[in-house]
Amino acid sequence: MGRMRASDSTGRVTAGNAMIPVGVALTVLSIPLGIELPVKGLSVASLLQVAAVLCLLPASRWFSRNDVLLLAALTVSLPVSFLPLTLITDHEPAWLQIIFFEICFVQLFLFIRASQHYPVRIISRLWVNIAAATAIVVGGYEFLFDRQGYLTLYFDDKSHAAVALTCLAFLVLWVNDSFISMPIAILLYFVSMATASRLVLFAMPFLAIAVLLAYAKSRRRARNALAVYGHHLLLFATPVLTLWLAATSLTDNLASRLSATDQAAAKSTLAHFELIRLAFEVKVSNISFLLFGMGPGGFADAVTTSGIDTNRLAAYDPASYRNVLLGWQPVHSATVSILTEFGIVVSISAIVLVVAIFSALIRRREWTMLLLLISVLIMTTFYSSHNEPFFTAVLCLVAACAFGVDATFPLRQGVEAPVSARDGSLRGRT
Repeated sequence: MGRMRASDSTGRVTAGNAMIPVGVALTVLSIPLGIELPVKGLSVASLLQVAAVLCLLPASRWFSRNDVLLLAALTVSLPVSFLPLTLITDHEPAWLQIIFFEICFVQLFLFIRASQHYPVRIISRLWVNIAAATAIVVGGYEFLFDRQGYLTLYFDDKSHAAVALTCLAFLVLWVNDSFISMPIAILLYFVSMATASRLVLFAMPFLAIAVLLAYAKSRRRARNALAVYGHHLLLFATPVLTLWLAATSLTDNLASRLSATDQAAAKSTLAHFELIRLAFEVKVSNISFLLFGMGPGGFADAVTTSGIDTNRLAAYDPASYRNVLLGWQPVHSATVSILTEFGIVVSISAIVLVVAIFSALIRRREWTMLLLLISVLIMTTFYSSHNEPFFTAVLCLVAACAFGVDATFPLRQGVEAPVSARDGSLRGRT
């Protein structure tokens, strides 16, 4: 691969632009490193996210006027979203969450603009592989020496770890052309299953399709007898590896949860749907909630303030019902939280962004990342993963694949990315 020059829109080499690939690397590494720190609300991933934003700041030179206006509207809408609930009750704004989501918005804007000047797939290849190796090593260590019933990879919640590792499995297939990526992706998925989170099951069919697509793509590139033999061997070894991993104790806790006969799992699912229903009901119960939101984490206070009937939740999940009364029960759905707790500016922007990414991925035939996006949306509909750095990191990479420089092939030495210096639009093939 030719060396990529760190140049600005006029072609001048700049030290600031040289930090952008570092920002991409840190964004990728934040996915598996949600290791909780002693300081409340902080993790290794949080520190990496802040460092990534600082490294990506030079990409702000490519912001358009509309970018600046939209980013300003989004950042202002966060503290404003707490106003309705604060005026009605004594609910205090969650300033840590406000700061976190402000950082997420800035990171996403910077990453998308940087991706239109830098081939993110090429830059992130090494770092995705390092992230995958790190996740496997950390998971292996915890499984062998520090297991407490199920794996967490030292995240503050096992389900966050499960979603992060599942996303990483897709990313391994995206950045690598080698058939070795397939068993690595499968191994990552089984490590995620060791968390005993049922969320990973939603991604199973999509990951299976992604593995088959990766195999077909790699097989077409086989040019000699040894490579063809290697693919035939992989075709046989992959189901064997899958069956062997399924037979190990990696899946024991998840299997026991799925086979539970006390209906606890069924009630948990019903409670999730009830929380989602309550979130939408409280959203439309008050015009101020509909327009401005209730603030991230304001769901429980909004429910009790609105006087909405919560008897069904009490029947399904008494613990969640008590948490609602105490004022700190989350919606347990990233998708629904974004649509209800945040203001209308954030909600509409999120919908437009997801639709635009879907359209662009289909147009570019980026099926692996499309399958990743579908999996993420389904998994996080049943869990609040949007308040974790890995969620924004994955969204950044998917958006970069959709809107960025076509990085199917490496840039030749001395050739700049096909980006218009004037408006940031792609001149090359999309």
